[in-house]
Amino acid sequence: MTRPTAPRSDDGCAALLARVRAALGRDTPPRLPDPPPPDDALLRLARPGDASAALFVERAREVGMEAETVEPALAAGRVVGVLREAGVRRVALHDDAEDHAPGLARELAAAGILAVERGGPAGPRALFDADAGVTGVLAGVAESGTLVCVSGPGLSRGASLVPPLHVALVRESRIVPDLLDLWPLVRRSPGAAAASSLTLITGPSKTADIEGVLVTGVHGPGRVRVLVVTGS
Repeated sequence: MTRPTAPRSDDGCAALLARVRAALGRDTPPRLPDPPPPDDALLRLARPGDASAALFVERAREVGMEAETVEPALAAGRVVGVLREAGVRRVALHDDAEDHAPGLARELAAAGILAVERGGPAGPRALFDADAGVTGVLAGVAESGTLVCVSGPGLSRGASLVPPLHVALVRESRIVPDLLDLWPLVRRSPGAAAASSLTLITGPSKTADIEGVLVTGVHGPGRVRVLVVTGS
C-alpha cells in the first residue's frame, strides 16, 4: 500500500497563493514597481565633476594621514625620501608599487633600503621585520579620504597592516568621488576580480580603552603617508 506524500511547505505556499490570486481574479503575481533612482542631493557629499584629487588629499589629512601630490617622474625619489625621513631600513614592497613609481626598486637599492623576502622561510612573519610597507592601491575615495587596497599574488595584505608605517601610492585617475562610484570601478578592474580581499583604510590604526583614551598604532600602522601620483 502506497502512503500519500505530504506536499512540501513551499509547494503548499505556492498552491495557497495561486488560489488567493484566482479568487481575486489575478492570474499572475503583481509586478512590484521599480525603485526610484537615487537622489544625488541626498546621498552624495562628493559628486562626479568635483576636484576629486584635491578633496581626497584634504579628507585624508583630516583623518590623520599625511597626504601630498607628486609628479610621476618624481614618485620613486619621493618614496625613498619619505622612508629615509622615517629611518626605514627594511620595507615590505607590493609588486604594484613599481607600476605607480617607476624605478622604485632601483632607487631603494641605491639608498640601501632592503625589501623583505615575503616568500622566504619566514613566510608572512617576515613582514614583522619591515619598518614600512610600500603599496599601490586600487583606488582612493575622495569623500572620506579612504584607501582601497586589494590583496593577491604579489600584493600582500599584511604590507599595509603590519609595519608601523604605510606608504601608499595612489594614481590620480583612480580617485573616485565616493563609495557609489567605487563599485563600478572594482567590477571593471581585472586585479580586483582575482583579489583575496578588499581592504578600506581610512586613517592610521586607532583604538580606545575603556576610559575613552584614543591610542594610535596599536593594531596596525601608526602612520600612513599617501602620495597621489598626478596625471596617472
